[in-house]
Amino acid sequence: MSLSYAQRLARRKDLGGALGDPEVHEDVERWSSKCETLARWWSDAKHVVVYTGAGVSTSCGIPDFRGPQGIWTKQQRGEAMPTCDVKFGFAKPSLTHLAIAHLVKVGRVDYVASQNVDGEDRCTNETAEMAWTSALTETERIYRTLAGIHARTGIDKEKLAELHGNCFSERCEKCNKVHLRDFEMRTVGFKYTRRKCDACGGRLTDNILDWENALPDDELDATIHHTEQADLVVCMGTSLRITPVCDLPEQVQANGGKLVIVNLQATPKDERADLVIHAKCDQVMAQLLKHMEIKVPPYVRVDKARISYHVLFPTPPHRKQFSHGVRGSGIKLIFSSVHHPKCPLPFVRSLSVELEGENRIIETTNQLPLVATFHRKVYAHEVLVFRIRVHHVEQVGMETSSIEYTVRCSDISSNLLAGEDGGRECEFVSQAYTPPILYQSGLDEDYVAGAVLGHESTNTKRRMEFT
Repeated sequence: MSLSYAQRLARRKDLGGALGDPEVHEDVERWSSKCETLARWWSDAKHVVVYTGAGVSTSCGIPDFRGPQGIWTKQQRGEAMPTCDVKFGFAKPSLTHLAIAHLVKVGRVDYVASQNVDGEDRCTNETAEMAWTSALTETERIYRTLAGIHARTGIDKEKLAELHGNCFSERCEKCNKVHLRDFEMRTVGFKYTRRKCDACGGRLTDNILDWENALPDDELDATIHHTEQADLVVCMGTSLRITPVCDLPEQVQANGGKLVIVNLQATPKDERADLVIHAKCDQVMAQLLKHMEIKVPPYVRVDKARISYHVLFPTPPHRKQFSHGVRGSGIKLIFSSVHHPKCPLPFVRSLSVELEGENRIIETTNQLPLVATFHRKVYAHEVLVFRIRVHHVEQVGMETSSIEYTVRCSDISSNLLAGEDGGRECEFVSQAYTPPILYQSGLDEDYVAGAVLGHESTNTKRRMEFT
């Protein structure tokens, strides 16, 4: 979860339950043996539900809340807030995030209930078909953002509940449509963002719960339904202290199912669990993948931008040239957010744009939208091919990516005198890596496939509370 998110929440003196409890690290032999048991249960299960909390994101560089160095722990002690190893929007998903997404895709997880707001649970895999990734045969890609690090193109929305919201999405107050973004919302508590819904024109709000806000009815009801149907519920990286969610996992036992808790600290539900594993989530997940003989694709984040062009026309005395094959006196390429021209491009610093056949490169500034202008006659018979090199911000960890954009000048007509064309969306790779595996002896990296190039309840009960 995000440090900035925690700082925006309404202040509460009572943060409920224990803070800063010591972590429990079982010896390798003990937790590895438990992983074998869990893998066997998982393989035999017919309906699996996974609950995730802040602990699945700590290996991404995002602090938790209740750990010895957690956000609320330090707040209670009056100490300075912990530092984030990475800016929230640039955090890469952990092995656990990637594994859960892949397990959903291959039918080994039926539902995911996320208590995070970092969007990480919206990781997913698709075959890469872009020009950049054409050399990465069979490599699968993950959209982390059009937002987040558990949905972009990913876990089917019908199989994911983001119970506490998502920092990278907006919700329409009129039609309830969720709009995924590649930038973080600045508010919590369903405040208006001053943007409009593209489906109905209704006002958009942030999609993040504050303490007084009720959990989304549809997602809470779906979580309850799937938990009651499950024969295995696995809770990973959650303290199981915030109601009503913390009371849901044990419902699996009412129908003879098993409850498993993976967490470094003790939870109030440990005594009722069928299995408790005190080890890091990534360690446990790596062992599970090995025992179940499942390989997880590398992480490739693909972002989108809108590219459009604006034709520069000759001055009025020379306008008649338009009918003699001249379509303009120049062309301006415009690179902007798919959400709105004034929305940020978090991963992009600047562009280098080259027009095929010309020995020059236009460098853009960092002012939005990004614009590259070529002053030269534009003829109707031409097909202009622009090669765009996207320079990423330093935090991304990937210096550049490439896009090719084509303009058929015969399509340019006089109606463009009024301005630019409508533009079209283009994709570009903004992050790519094989996640580090936290493992002990007996696990090798071959288990991460390929290289980088490869019931009714009142609203009161539905609010976040502590036990």
